[in-house]
Amino acid sequence: MSPANTMNIDWDKDNDVLYVFRKSASKKTENIDMLPGVVQRIDPKTKDTVGLVIHNFSKRVPDGTDINEWALMEFFDLFLEMLNSGGRIHH
Repeated sequence: MSPANTMNIDWDKDNDVLYVFRKSASKKTENIDMLPGVVQRIDPKTKDTVGLVIHNFSKRVPDGTDINEWALMEFFDLFLEMLNSGGRIHH
């Protein structure tokens, strides 16, 4: 399935925060600080990573603001899959 059908990405340019969420994600999540300024959003029932909140996105990924939204969705869809599978990709 295309990431455009499964992912939401929203970049708050004023606050330089990128929000990445699976469309199927519950509204209620547990938040875990992965790194300073990077929050992992966890579904409390399944314990799957369903999103990320990345502060200072343009400073962390200087060229990321020029990447089209579809490419960002593709990247983060793969990244969330890796987090949920212990680093393994399942096809």
